[in-house]
Amino acid sequence: MIIISDNGQARAWLNGLGGLAAVQALDAGLQAALAAPAAEVSIVDAVCRSGEFIYARRADLPADVLALGAGLIAFATTWSWHGLTLDGRGLGLMSALRRDAGEPHPTGGAWPDPSEDPAPLPEFAAA
Repeated sequence: MIIISDNGQARAWLNGLGGLAAVQALDAGLQAALAAPAAEVSIVDAVCRSGEFIYARRADLPADVLALGAGLIAFATTWSWHGLTLDGRGLGLMSALRRDAGEPHPTGGAWPDPSEDPAPLPEFAAA
C-alpha cells in the first residue's frame, strides 16, 4: 500500500530518499496510522506532520523509517516550516531520530542524551 498522497512530487521525493520501500514494509496498522499525516494537501504539512509522527512513534519503527523521519525533519527545519527552527525542536527531533536509528554522529561526537529529547506531539502518540 502506498500511503503518500497522490501528489506526484511528494511520492517521487519520498521514493528518492529510499523511504517508500521502508514505509511499505511496515505492518498495516502503522501504515494506516501514517496515512493521515502523509496525505495532507499541503506538502509542508505532509512533510512536517509525517516527520513528527515518525518521531512520536519511533519506538515502534525500524531504523530505515527513523532515517526517513530524520530526513523529513531536516528538510522541514532547513526551511523553518512549522517553526521548527524557533526553539531548536527540529534539530532535537532530527538528532534523536538519527541516534535511535543507530547512525554515527556526523562529527564523531555524541548525540544528545535521550533525556534532552523534545516531547512528541500528543496527537501522534501511540494508541
